[in-house]
Amino acid sequence: MIAFEEYQRLVSPLRVFAVITLTPLPALIVVLLLAAIPLQSPLLSATENPTYFIQSWLSFSVITFGMLLYMRCALALPLTVYSHQQCALISLLTAGANELVMFVISVVWRFPIPLRDYVGAPSYTAFFIFFHILVLRGKLRHFYYRIREYLPLYFAQVSTFFVFEGVAILFRNSPVWVKTFITISYPVLRAVLRRILRAFSHSLEDISTETTICVVEIFGSFFQNVCLQSSCSLPVSGFIILVDFSLALLEVWIFTLIFVLNIVHQGTDLSLQFNWGQILKRPPCSQ
Repeated sequence: MIAFEEYQRLVSPLRVFAVITLTPLPALIVVLLLAAIPLQSPLLSATENPTYFIQSWLSFSVITFGMLLYMRCALALPLTVYSHQQCALISLLTAGANELVMFVISVVWRFPIPLRDYVGAPSYTAFFIFFHILVLRGKLRHFYYRIREYLPLYFAQVSTFFVFEGVAILFRNSPVWVKTFITISYPVLRAVLRRILRAFSHSLEDISTETTICVVEIFGSFFQNVCLQSSCSLPVSGFIILVDFSLALLEVWIFTLIFVLNIVHQGTDLSLQFNWGQILKRPPCSQ
């Protein structure tokens, strides 16, 4: 935010507006293209739903690619070690191999697979590690200790996805009073997860903490939208919107307060440095 504040001072308001408006555009285009893939009825068998697995493969490829870009930036890996092409290749191979496993399970067991994300998590993790070893070979051996520092944060971050998904599943299959309780406790769950992730990333001393907190908010908002869509009660839906809106206002107020306090603190430090500089440069008083 401080860097963006500095950017606003250097460019025109029109360029700032364009950056804010167009930043979500690539992700929106990808989502629309994936949604445009025609799907068959889920009542048909897995062999009669090829586009379902194609859409899932492309979706997980995009998700994996975005996750790899974040991990590469967090580890400060140079492009000579971990290029964009290698990120894309690992993403496509990981998602493709895992989708083949899901297809086999769908044929042998049932389609659609119940709790598919939970069932596919072990195989996805195995393929993710395997294709990193296959594509990158020994390029990451010099970053072993750095990677080991980030692994707890990475797994904690991924686990938030499954936590929120479990809450959404519970919400969908619960009576009204349980849905109301989940809606009330949802902000508490977010706060607890943020505190846990801060504990994991505190020792890293970089921007990983705030980046991970943003991931909590993204996952939380996504599955809260899922809860809203699955709610058949108008009062519960209105209550979800009210709680989410109130929480958003509170978070914006807190963030603005912290941001202003940081600016004031930095300004105070700069003014003190300036005053001391003037004092040190002042010539001695004449007798």
